[in-house]
Amino acid sequence: MILGEFLSDGTPIVEGFLTLPRFNVTKSVRFLVDTGAYATCIHPRDSTQISLPFDLLERPVRSDGVGGMATYFLEPAILEFVDGDAREIHRYEIDTRIAKPAPDPRHSINRLHSLLGRDMIDRWRMLYDRTDNLLTFMVRTP
Repeated sequence: MILGEFLSDGTPIVEGFLTLPRFNVTKSVRFLVDTGAYATCIHPRDSTQISLPFDLLERPVRSDGVGGMATYFLEPAILEFVDGDAREIHRYEIDTRIAKPAPDPRHSINRLHSLLGRDMIDRWRMLYDRTDNLLTFMVRTP
């Protein structure tokens, strides 16, 4: 079972490891679990910590969300999540969306959590119970 947590404001979070093979970087990321997002998105609060060469990002895509329209860049990625019960790591190869940081550090895109979208969540069975502080994910067997 993969364990998540709720922040003090109720935000559902799950931690995983993001690897971007093209740039040879790996980083631990605390993803906001977002059933409203159809794709997993990496935002600047995480991508700037790994010195990602944003000028080398390719394959722009437009995404429409609650905050309006935004441009992301598709990038092959490996996401890994630790299953504590089974003592194993679940590995997924996906195309993730990466947002470039805005020039103004106060811009909302620079402060957003990276999102774990339905492209990942749909692979799991989720128990979401804030009252009892339970956020767990069971990996579906293929």
